[in-house]
Amino acid sequence: MNARTQRILVWLAPIMVVIWLGAFLIAGFLPVPSPADSAQQVAAMYESHRTSIRVGVMLTIACAVMLAPFIGITTAQMKRVEGRGSPLAYAQLAMGALLILEFVYPMMIVQVAAFRPERSPETVQALHDLAWMLFVGVVSTVFMEFVLIGLAILQDRRANPVFPRWAAYFNIWVALMMVPGSVLPFFKTGPLAWNGIITFYLVASAFTIWLLVMTYLLLRAIDHEQRELAAETLLPTPDSELAELRGQVERLTRLVESGPGVTRAGTQGA
Repeated sequence: MNARTQRILVWLAPIMVVIWLGAFLIAGFLPVPSPADSAQQVAAMYESHRTSIRVGVMLTIACAVMLAPFIGITTAQMKRVEGRGSPLAYAQLAMGALLILEFVYPMMIVQVAAFRPERSPETVQALHDLAWMLFVGVVSTVFMEFVLIGLAILQDRRANPVFPRWAAYFNIWVALMMVPGSVLPFFKTGPLAWNGIITFYLVASAFTIWLLVMTYLLLRAIDHEQRELAAETLLPTPDSELAELRGQVERLTRLVESGPGVTRAGTQGA
C-alpha cells in the first residue's frame, strides 16, 4: 500500500471521533444519561427522543468501523519493530478488533431499547443498563491493546526507531487511565458511575488524546518507512552485485579468448 493511502486511512480515526461527538449530541447522550434514573425516566427519554436516538446511534455504529484501518496500520508498524512472528502486533490486532465490536454491540442494544415503544419501562431500563455498562465498562481489551503497543515500542533498540521511546510510556499511561471504567457496576452516582467525570469523561478524553497522538505517531512512522524504502533502492542488492560480477568475468573471459587470435593474426601478417 502506498504512503498516501496509508495517511488517508490513519486520518479516519480522528474523523470518527468528530462524527461520534455529533452523533451523541443528536441522540441526546451528552450529557450521558444517569444510571440513577428510574425505569419511568429512562422509558420517557426513549419515548420522547426515539427518532433522534435511532439516528444518532446509527451514525455511531456506522462510523465505528473507521477504526479498523487505523488498527491495521498500527499492526503493520508494530511488525516493523518486532520483525518475524510479531506476536505483540497480532495480539494488538485482536484487541483492536474486539474494541470495535465493543462499540457496535452496546449501541445496537440501545437500538433494541428504542425499537418497540410498547415495552414495559423495566424492560427498557434493563436494555439501557446493559448497553451503557458494555459501552463504558468493558475496558480490559483497550487496556491490553495499549500495553501491547507500549511493550513493542520498548523492544525497538535501533538508532532510528519506528516510534519514539516516549510513545511507549504514553501508551502505558493511557492504558492505566482506562482502569476506572471497570468499577462502574458499584456506583449509580458520583464520579465513578457510568456518567461520572472519571469513569466516562476522563476515560473518553484519554482515549481521544490517544487517537490524536497515535495519528501523529503513525504518520511519522509511515514517513520513516518511506525513507527506509528509498534508501534501500539506492543500495546495491546482493543479486545486482552478483550480476555485475558475472558480467565482469564474462568480459575478462572474452578478452582472454580473443587475445591469442589477435596475436596469431599479427604474426602471420608480419
